[in-house]
Amino acid sequence: MVSHRNDQSNLRVSQYAAGQVSDRSTNMNGVVPVFAIGNQVTRPGKTALSIVDFRYGTRITPFRLPHFSTNNMPRQHQSHLICRLLVLLALIVGSNATQPLASVAQDKTAKAEKNSTSSDEVGNALLTADQLAAAQRWENDIEKLEKRDQLEDATEDAVLLIGSSSIRLWANAAEGLAPYPVINRGYGGAKYSDLAHYAPRLIEPHSFQAAVVFVANDIVGGTSDHAVADVEKWVRSVIGVAQGHQPNAPILLVEVTPTPSRLKVWAETRRLNAMLREVALTLPGVYFVATAEFYLDADDQPRRDLFRGDMLHQNDAGYQRWGSLIKRRLDEVLEPQLASQS
Repeated sequence: MVSHRNDQSNLRVSQYAAGQVSDRSTNMNGVVPVFAIGNQVTRPGKTALSIVDFRYGTRITPFRLPHFSTNNMPRQHQSHLICRLLVLLALIVGSNATQPLASVAQDKTAKAEKNSTSSDEVGNALLTADQLAAAQRWENDIEKLEKRDQLEDATEDAVLLIGSSSIRLWANAAEGLAPYPVINRGYGGAKYSDLAHYAPRLIEPHSFQAAVVFVANDIVGGTSDHAVADVEKWVRSVIGVAQGHQPNAPILLVEVTPTPSRLKVWAETRRLNAMLREVALTLPGVYFVATAEFYLDADDQPRRDLFRGDMLHQNDAGYQRWGSLIKRRLDEVLEPQLASQS
């Protein structure tokens, strides 16, 4: 039984029981999580039985059983019910299970290529032809990052930073997040649609104790803006890749920052941020980093003194504030894990 709770709200998912099979749809090494069942506290005094399906890493979808409550059911009976449902679900998904994948002794390079291919196919399936073409314009940038993978040494306790130009331009990230070592793999004007496409190549070469994700270009006020519902699919796809690669490493989704240059789309960006918060609240191992309120003045306007001349990218003062907020959240998430291991 695994207990998961994110402290951003009163929503708590508890008493999780996880079923596992080897699933060719994700093509991960070894056994991967397929589903979880548990009581979800939706508001004080109210619970509902919920099922979370992990079989399709890019479509991690919560399912609620309507008109069903375990409030008055004894804990022992709840456990029996959960176990029986797990057996039933195992029978259902059993037909999709394959024999265990390659053993640990197999060539690591071959396994990485298999995983990357499978994850690429999953991410690409979520993109239209136009979106895939747009994503592929970053190919040269990704190849440069892959060359850095061959040249840079990183420890397993590093924090992986992925996302758009605010990550790429964070030159003093190692200082801002000290003592955590960092691996910075930000690039260009990334959108979540791009990141879903490139996630395997940006994530799977690395070992890390946490991943920080910030992407701010899906809603900019242009004709190619993405609907929040579409962005959610890509967010979940990236999470699926990261958790498939390192299931125990927490993932931090950083709120999109309000900027003077994109103030006209701030209302829609708020809706995107609300989606990110909800994803973090409902998926185990995923956490939300609230930052927006620290970039707004008393009139709810973006603070211009925290941005460069383009009024889009942060200046040193902005990065200092950003780093302290992300570092504080990392401490909150990682310190209990480190204490339990000691």
